[in-house]
Amino acid sequence: DVVFSIVEWEKEKYWRYIAKSEKVKNLPYYLPQSYYQEVEQVPKKNQCVCLMSTTEGVIPLLRDAATRFSENVDGLGELLPDWKFFVTGNLSRSKIEMIDRVEVSGLLETPFPLLAESRCMALLSNLGYGFKTKILDAIQSKCYILVLSGLYARLPDEVKPYCIVVDEKSPNSFVSALEQSKMPFPDGDPNQLFKKKAWFILDQVLGE
Repeated sequence: DVVFSIVEWEKEKYWRYIAKSEKVKNLPYYLPQSYYQEVEQVPKKNQCVCLMSTTEGVIPLLRDAATRFSENVDGLGELLPDWKFFVTGNLSRSKIEMIDRVEVSGLLETPFPLLAESRCMALLSNLGYGFKTKILDAIQSKCYILVLSGLYARLPDEVKPYCIVVDEKSPNSFVSALEQSKMPFPDGDPNQLFKKKAWFILDQVLGE
């Protein structure tokens, strides 16, 4: 009867080839109250974190993101010596190589304390579709998200003010992005905006 697309980009670029456009509705993802966690805001440190998965295996998206993260940190050389870099998760079985400057935190009970004290989270891969739920986790924690241009183009407009684009072709772009993450964090609550949109669409469709 209806196809619910989790992001507007997929509604326009993907689902229209499978279903009639009037049958496709944008039903945005939002973090339900049962999973929502109030984040205690603490002073920010010059830290950047790459969030992996809690599973043993690593999907291509996360492998690509972790590899690019390590390469970008390695490319800093002696620059930004006051910055620290973290990657979460159990990397022992994934065979992902991390340079010494990236600290492997292991599996965390919750990512929020690390996000809350960090200035930014790196999600440096253009792979994968749908909506990356960790983006809302980072926004809750007033943590900027560093992304590549391909992913940025597919993101909902509501989260774009909280994202900083890293240019793959510019060696200085990662440095610039880290410095930009020191800017005051934008106001707003995309999660509530997504929730209102989702409920509106559900009322509209289920009420017919």
